[in-house]
Amino acid sequence: MSDTTDDDRPTLRFNVTISPLDHKKLKQAALNAGTPAAVLARTLIQYGLAHIDDDAQLRAVVEEAAAAEHVRRREAARAGGRKGGGSNKKE
Repeated sequence: MSDTTDDDRPTLRFNVTISPLDHKKLKQAALNAGTPAAVLARTLIQYGLAHIDDDAQLRAVVEEAAAAEHVRRREAARAGGRKGGGSNKKE
């Protein structure tokens, strides 16, 4: 799915929300690999997309994350937006 040889393709910039702990882990892993964190993040995305159809463990991790996100959003909505972060946070 990921064709890293096609360098002429247009790119798209988007934001991904991660926890402070995951951000720290990403930065440390990038340092360990000797590459910028953005390069490592992009590589992990490309690798995941290339292997999502043939890697049962990867699919299971994605399904678990999707279920956890559903629960997080449901709980934030139930709390009337007073819990969680981002644009649904109310004082």
